[in-house]
Amino acid sequence: MINPRHGRISLPRAITFLFSKVGEGIKAHCLDFDIVAVSPTESAALAKLREAVMLYVDHGLKNRWEEDILCYAPDKYWAQLTVDTPISLMDPITVEDQTMRVYSVEGVHGARETVGAA
Repeated sequence: MINPRHGRISLPRAITFLFSKVGEGIKAHCLDFDIVAVSPTESAALAKLREAVMLYVDHGLKNRWEEDILCYAPDKYWAQLTVDTPISLMDPITVEDQTMRVYSVEGVHGARETVGAA
């Protein structure tokens, strides 16, 4: 719901999920909101991260976080992306009436065991 006293909060049109191995599991990291989910499998980490991003964005929109909704991950995570980094397009995330494309990338240490969108 848009508060008539304020303008519309613009979400990014695309967000990046970085997958990497951690111990025996997989870490999924949304670099645009600095949200992390860890699970034994990539598909489980992806499902947790998608839910966490949707809940965070929904809460931010409802609470008018105009200046604070974007919270980028530290540069060391973004630095793992190069011109040679393979990118996959996943199912988009829609919150209220705004849709964000989701791009999936593999971290420096690898993570691809199963690829798919929840």
